[in-house]
Amino acid sequence: MTTTTLDTAAGAVARFDADLAAAAATAELQALRRRAVEVYRSAIVYAAGKPDDPHWRLLVRTVAAFASRVPPGKRSHQTAAALARLNALVEENLG
Repeated sequence: MTTTTLDTAAGAVARFDADLAAAAATAELQALRRRAVEVYRSAIVYAAGKPDDPHWRLLVRTVAAFASRVPPGKRSHQTAAALARLNALVEENLG
C-alpha cells in the first residue's frame, strides 16, 4: 500500500472507530469495539477492492453483533447517529 492509501485507510478506520466509541457504553461493547476495529483494519489491508472477500462478511457480522448489544436506554444524538450509520452498514451488506 502506498503512503496515501495507508493514510486514507487510517482515516477510514478512525471514523469507524469514532462511531463505535460513541455507542460503546459497556465493557462488553468496548471489547467488541476493539474487535470490530481490528476486523475493519484487516479488511482494508487484505480485501480492499474485493467485495466478496470473507474479511468483509466477518466485519458485517461483527458490526451487527455490536449494534445489537447497544442498550436502548438513554442515547445521545451522537450515539443515535453513530448507531444509525453502523446499522446502515449492516443493512447495506446483509440486505
